[in-house]
Amino acid sequence: MRVALIDGAVNMDFLQEMKNPNVRVAGVYAVCNGKVTVEQQNVHEITHASVCAGIFLREIHCPCELLLIRVLDADSLRGNIHALVAALDFCIGSRINVINLSLGTSRIRDAELLQDKVSELTRHHVIIVAAESNRNQLTFPAAFEHVIGVRELTRANRRTPSDSILYRSKKRCFSYQGKSVMTGGYNSYAAPAVTAKVCGCLAGGITEAEHIKRELLTQRNIKKSRKRKSGRLDKPVICLNMWDEKKAAGEVKKILHFFAVHGYEGACISDTLQTDYAGGTLNIWQFQRILRRANDRFWMLTNTVDADFVIWHAARVDFDKRNRRNMDMIVTDSEGYGRMSKAGRLTGPLDGEKLKEMLKSLT
Repeated sequence: MRVALIDGAVNMDFLQEMKNPNVRVAGVYAVCNGKVTVEQQNVHEITHASVCAGIFLREIHCPCELLLIRVLDADSLRGNIHALVAALDFCIGSRINVINLSLGTSRIRDAELLQDKVSELTRHHVIIVAAESNRNQLTFPAAFEHVIGVRELTRANRRTPSDSILYRSKKRCFSYQGKSVMTGGYNSYAAPAVTAKVCGCLAGGITEAEHIKRELLTQRNIKKSRKRKSGRLDKPVICLNMWDEKKAAGEVKKILHFFAVHGYEGACISDTLQTDYAGGTLNIWQFQRILRRANDRFWMLTNTVDADFVIWHAARVDFDKRNRRNMDMIVTDSEGYGRMSKAGRLTGPLDGEKLKEMLKSLT
């Protein structure tokens, strides 16, 4: 079994002190200028990647080969989507069985490249374990259908709607040359422990991601979220009531562009428009695992998407009272919903003055 841990720089001296006889480090690599090369950088601290690798070594109980791939800058712990895609592509050529990602992106425009690569990895029967953002944001690739998303089992996480599994970490103290790091409470540290359990499932003959996830949920320290909801939203909402999908898509682009030139990034959540990550559009049916009711998917995606404001485009979904109360503006090219018109917020055809008023509320 071959496992790839994609993260930042790893302190190999620290890692060698872990001494797990089941694990052989088969290579240490870095992505530079879009190409995967042998790692040349040495670090002597207990880095984030070192701790993640240490957790994996403490939890794994079956034989495996471990590849360590750096995509993050050692100083800033930042990376770019192209480096991550290059690392995932390298995993396909290296016949990797399991990938651990204690990282991700919350930018939906980055998700397009990731979606294509995750689909390719799925066709090669690679299992991906990915941590969600600690800031309760929609995170890619953790949000994708064939990825096992992971969050730490905390009270806040348990109350947040998500299809990711909740893992109760063991608090561990890792020490090296007089410095110590205490784990626990972070999604990125929960992911490698779950990755070790995924390896155990593969060793036991369970190979499909969804079957592995069901098996994981039978274990005592892994739970599902309770999917509790709240009626409050954390960003402005424009409701676009247009049945003509082509015209609606044009209006969405117009609204997003209007705010973009003023420095604000928006996203569209729709029940009919096709998901277009590059265009900032998410279709709720593509995230049907997250919540059962369509109204709740609109609410959940709005609160978790990384955007300054959100456009709701709904042709098939009739919004409930809770969601109608949260609308700041309703745009329509028809008579509109009767119940909505009573609120006095219908603008008729897209109204630039109303958009300017909403811009003031953002500033």
